[in-house]
Amino acid sequence: MARIISNLDAESLPTTALRMQAYSALDVCLTFGVHQALQKELAKSEDARRVYRFERAMQGPALAMALRGIAVDENECKRQVAALEADEERLRRAIDRFAQAWGMPGCNPNSPTQVAALLYDACGEAAYHTHEGTVTTGEEKLLMLQARSPLIGTIAHTILQCRAIRKAQGFLKARRSPDGRLRSSFNVGATTSGRWSFSKDAFGDGLNFGNIPKSRRSMFVPSRPSRVMVNVDLKQAESNVVAHITGDEAYIAAHAAGDVHSGVAFDLWGEGAPTDAAELKQWLRAEGFFRRDSRRQLAKKVGHGTPYGLEPTHLSRMIGCKQAEAKRFQEAWFAKYPKVHERVKTMPARLKENHVMVSPMGRVHQYLGHPSDKHTVKGALADEPQGIVADILNIALYRIWQEMDGRDLWLLNQNYDSILFECERSQVERVTERVRELMRVRVPIGDRVLVLDSDIGVGENWKEASA
Repeated sequence: MARIISNLDAESLPTTALRMQAYSALDVCLTFGVHQALQKELAKSEDARRVYRFERAMQGPALAMALRGIAVDENECKRQVAALEADEERLRRAIDRFAQAWGMPGCNPNSPTQVAALLYDACGEAAYHTHEGTVTTGEEKLLMLQARSPLIGTIAHTILQCRAIRKAQGFLKARRSPDGRLRSSFNVGATTSGRWSFSKDAFGDGLNFGNIPKSRRSMFVPSRPSRVMVNVDLKQAESNVVAHITGDEAYIAAHAAGDVHSGVAFDLWGEGAPTDAAELKQWLRAEGFFRRDSRRQLAKKVGHGTPYGLEPTHLSRMIGCKQAEAKRFQEAWFAKYPKVHERVKTMPARLKENHVMVSPMGRVHQYLGHPSDKHTVKGALADEPQGIVADILNIALYRIWQEMDGRDLWLLNQNYDSILFECERSQVERVTERVRELMRVRVPIGDRVLVLDSDIGVGENWKEASA
């Protein structure tokens, strides 16, 4: 069949329909050929076969959610669009005033050429370049510009705000399916970590649910007035996994205490902290080393990137301080959690010894980059905890789909470490109790068994449920 079709000249076929048939048939044949080749590879590894069977099983809940979609509150959507358009107009006027002050007629914040002309040519700032040598005004570079001077920082910040509004408008104006619902294609096997990726559906409708910020989620509502939205979220999942795979007792204890970020803040800066619970809460919320961040917020920002090889340069931009200060934060963090530090330090050597790593769940990660390349190392540091969390969430999702979907609840979305569904108001307590049980997946890591707890939110829309 493949040989017959490959010998056909598509342009010689008499009708468009026949040409499409030939194209589709060839597509099927080639896919089958790839399938046969991969089956031979699967036969070599029991771990690979187990992951393959698992990924195939996940097609069930993925298809159920893709077909169902999520209902949209059009009035709320219009309200958000109007508010964003007003904000965008205000910000664009401000950017134009900046440009005119520097001798330009104006500046379109969505035009890299015009932004570069304003920031680099008119303002006289040194230009940032890509690895290929071209001038860039991407988000990371604009964040770096913010630190150069108050004026340049204001201009760069305003441009970033304007771009964020344009992106948000894309979410709000995404093309609906004929029934008015928004859908997404859930790509089960598209990443090495096991996380799902998201894209528009097969007809070009919908959007990427994975990138929707919490501030825009109020447009998503239950399909019936008798139902509510429920969001179940694995608590502090990735950092807890890092604590367990390293076996760092202090980091494990910080998670066991409840709020890991408060625990880390206390570990780092708790000398002389009050013992009274109410006073301690105020101490954690009080301004830390920089006005915009509390001690807890600082601990959260340091902890989110440091175990994954975050460099002091990038951390300094995140928390708004000098690089030397950021380095001291990281050194203090690693001093408290030495086994996490050991994992970061030894990862290049591990990769040099073996380019293949296998997670406790049997997921195989292969790294083709140089073992000392920072991007390869960061990928290896992140893949294992992200992969374990992804597997935990997907096992829980499968359990919920198999036992409850279409009866007790209706699954809508899976997003990194959370699951969104709707259920009848009268059944919320019973349903959430059972979901919490199904989310408790046992993962053996070394001589321990990790079981992640869940936070469950209920609301009239997705935003309220995920607050």
